[in-house]
Amino acid sequence: MGVAKSEDPSATSSTPTSALLMAASKHVAVRCSKVNAAYIECKDRNNGNPSACVKEGEAVTECVVDLLKDLNGKCPEELKTYCECMDYYSNRFSKCRKEQAAFEECAPL
Repeated sequence: MGVAKSEDPSATSSTPTSALLMAASKHVAVRCSKVNAAYIECKDRNNGNPSACVKEGEAVTECVVDLLKDLNGKCPEELKTYCECMDYYSNRFSKCRKEQAAFEECAPL
């Protein structure tokens, strides 16, 4: 999975890169929607203060990390190729449609 300090944008440790997060964004939106909504609701209740919502924020992070591990375990080559394309083309989906299609075929929503 795309992580900082790694030449492989699909490596599974450290901080995910923007290319990886963009490549997995549809999956994140589906799988982590409830914890994301809880985090946003918490911030709304606390005048936008994220420090009041650490527990909810940690739940979002855990959900995304678990999802990225699952995607990398299920479709490592497709995810790597898609992430490399997104990284190369500065996260422009329009330049990576072929790689996106292969990844989404391997890991349907």
